[in-house]
Amino acid sequence: MLVGASSGGYVAQQVAVTSPDRVAGLVLAGAPRDLRGRPPFAAELEKITDPVDPEWVRTFTAGFTDLDRLPSWYVDLMVDDALRLPASIWMATFNAFDYPDTGHLVLEEQPAQLAADVLSFIAGLPGQGDD
Repeated sequence: MLVGASSGGYVAQQVAVTSPDRVAGLVLAGAPRDLRGRPPFAAELEKITDPVDPEWVRTFTAGFTDLDRLPSWYVDLMVDDALRLPASIWMATFNAFDYPDTGHLVLEEQPAQLAADVLSFIAGLPGQGDD
């Protein structure tokens, strides 16, 4: 089980991509995502299939940053990394808990609720409670 908070969410995602055998579950807390509702691109995200289209990933990435301000090699690297994730992971990324009246610092603002949600998530992972 791996939890990534804020920019640590990027690191957690990288670990999940590069060593999926070491990550049974991934929780992103206050990571790059709007926890206050369904993002406008969610309907589009639900339609993606494997293999994920590189141009879709590039367009999706452009929605979070100004790609023109980044070196092209870095943008290509971001796209290549994202393409390592199967469509099912892209879709699962947006199954989230809602924390009303909570900003980016969910760990500090709602620690007890986040801990309870993480424990609930862990309990639902395959192999948990099967003993």
